[in-house]
Amino acid sequence: EKTGLASIYEWKLKTEKDGFVYNTLTTNETLAKYAGQGVKAEDYLTSYKMLFTQANGWARGAETLDGAGAIKGVAAYYNQSANGYNAAAWENVGLKVEERDGEWVMTVEFIQPCSEFYAMYYITSSLYMPVPQAFLDLVGVEYYLGFNEDKTLSPVDNSLSLGAYTLERWDTQDQVVYKKNP
Repeated sequence: EKTGLASIYEWKLKTEKDGFVYNTLTTNETLAKYAGQGVKAEDYLTSYKMLFTQANGWARGAETLDGAGAIKGVAAYYNQSANGYNAAAWENVGLKVEERDGEWVMTVEFIQPCSEFYAMYYITSSLYMPVPQAFLDLVGVEYYLGFNEDKTLSPVDNSLSLGAYTLERWDTQDQVVYKKNP
């Protein structure tokens, strides 16, 4: 009997092959090198790994451990990542990217069946935006999308854009300014 529900969904990914590139308006010479860098398939998993690693302390990752939108293996991974990213435990998480017939595909396996609409809803967030691991290593997971400890780097420096707009200026207590992303 067809219910319209499934626990495994697949989506095609946009990558550098499709002209999908990062943008940043940072003036930091090292971080500016990411402007125009192509998105790689593995970049799609980086944000999930960051969010679901308990040692990083990102609350949004912990809220997806159970319930309707939970992804298979995430709760177990979370419990095994108190000391940082755990590659062996990650192997059991229901998030995979692979190349098929020249296209990259992401497969997501939820712990319970859901409609395609809800599957998309559960994984749609700017927090799940692709990001290169090397960029996170440079800015630090704790400062990604924010200010670094001595405030010499701001969210303009510590974020990359793939959307319609790129963060141009962040004035605490005053304004946040975006510029059209070419």
